[in-house]
This record gives sequence, C-alpha cells and structure tokens, in this order.
Amino acid sequence: MPRIIIVSLLLSVIAACASTPPPQAPSRPELNGAPKGKTYTDWGEFVLDAGDVVNILVEEQPTMNGIQKISPSGSIVLPVIGMIRARGLTETQLRESIYLKVKPHVKIPRVSLNVVQMNSYVVFFEGKVGKPGSFKLESRTSMQQGIVMAGGLKSDDVSRITMVRMLPDGSRKRFESSVKGLKEGFMDNFLLERGDVIIVD
Repeated sequence: MPRIIIVSLLLSVIAACASTPPPQAPSRPELNGAPKGKTYTDWGEFVLDAGDVVNILVEEQPTMNGIQKISPSGSIVLPVIGMIRARGLTETQLRESIYLKVKPHVKIPRVSLNVVQMNSYVVFFEGKVGKPGSFKLESRTSMQQGIVMAGGLKSDDVSRITMVRMLPDGSRKRFESSVKGLKEGFMDNFLLERGDVIIVD
C-alpha cells in the first residue's frame, strides 16, 4: 500500500512539472517608450557635441573668425577669450556664450555663428539591412528614413527591430518593435538620436 502511494505521488509531481510552462525571458520595453535623447532640443535646435564644426564671425575681433571643430573634451579655443565649452549647447547658446566673453573687450560685440558640420549625429545599423554600418545624419531623421538610408530591409523574413539607446545616466538600454510598426507608419515619426544602434533581425 505505501508503495502505491509513493508511486502515485511521483506521477503527480511529474505531471505537474510537465504542465508547468518554462520560464519566459523578460520582454524588452517597446520602442515607442524609448526616452528622448539630446540631439535636438524640444524646439528643434541641434545640440552640439565633440566633432561638430562651427563657423564663427566676430566683426570687431577678426582674429577670432574662422572654422572651429569642437574638441573631444567638448570645447573650442578662441584668441583673446580662450577656452569655451561647446558640448551640450545649441548654436544660439554658444553664440551667446562667445558674446559674453567678448563683451569685456568690445563695447558692442557683433557675433554670428552657424553649424557647418554635424559630425556627432551618427547612428549605426546592423543585421538584415542592405548597407549595414555607420551613417552620419545631417538633419532630424526618423527610423523609417534611417532604414531607407541603410538600404532598406534585406529580406522578407524580418520580424523585429531592436534599438540600443544611451540613457541620460550614460547607460544603454534596448528597446524593441515588430516590423509591423514599420509597415504601419509608426516609424515615420520616431526620431533617431546620436549614437543609436539599430539591429534588424
């Protein structure tokens, strides 16, 4: 009798294990929940970073005039006023910063500045696209536009788009979307940020 009970218990345990589904891997956050980056401000101005190139004109101080490339440390150096932080500033903010630095030397400075090259706005495409690699963008670019730039989807069996984005604290996080979102136009308004890595598989 005890042997029958033990066998019954073992069979019950085996049946319970067989009916228990295997643990599921935690799903990644949806692409449309990815936080906005710092490539553009909310009002549409490009945010400068290392490698970007600006053209500066100070009418009363011609020695300051010319092309400046933002250093890896995020600054530029101008005669008379020295080093100025540029990383994290917009074109308008950097012009204002130069104006304030020049003002002690010139009564009414006339400063103009424009971005010549946006070298820091680079994204990366991997996987099933026609031309995987890095791409330097010159204006606000959507996911849809980026995929076209990368040669489009390479095959019909693509099922998922994964994006790795840098968060404000410097860490990186993965976000996912099905290709259905791409085909339904969701990606038309999803903007890429500098440093995004897009994996199509």
